[in-house]
Amino acid sequence: MEDENFDKVDFSKERFEGNYSECKFTKCNFSQTNWANVQFNHCKFLDCTLNLTQLESTRLNGVHFERCKLVGMQFYKCEEKFLSLSFKESILECCDFADMTVKKSSFVICKVYECLFKQVNLSESKFTNCDLKKSTFHLCDLSKCDFTDATNYLIDPRTNNIKKSRFSMPEAVRLLDSLDIVLS
Repeated sequence: MEDENFDKVDFSKERFEGNYSECKFTKCNFSQTNWANVQFNHCKFLDCTLNLTQLESTRLNGVHFERCKLVGMQFYKCEEKFLSLSFKESILECCDFADMTVKKSSFVICKVYECLFKQVNLSESKFTNCDLKKSTFHLCDLSKCDFTDATNYLIDPRTNNIKKSRFSMPEAVRLLDSLDIVLS
């Protein structure tokens, strides 16, 4: 399908098939939907709910999520070669981005709670104005990332590459948390 608009459709627990190019999904429910082997190219998801959506070999190329709620999404199961994502004003909870490359991704004004970023190349990505409460960054390439006005991050500079990344004060002091030092 190409250039289609879907508005207020409940796709929960359904199996998606095919290719979607430049489609727009507004106020749709994708809870427990199976997206295995589906291709989304330059699609937009606005005000959608995605809870436990299955992503086995899914292609998310140039996909944008805005004001969406994504819970339990296992992005590491996507077809990495075709993975390009952006999120704006969205809530991501318990999502898994382990062992992948998602350079230049954008998380803007998002709540990114309890998400796992383990061995992920996120270089040149944006996390501006994000609340990263209880999210884990471990063995990640965060070089040239923008964490301007981000809060609640726990990033150990000893186990993550943060070279030339941007952080805002006073929150940047959190980078010292892993060093077990006392500031006075």
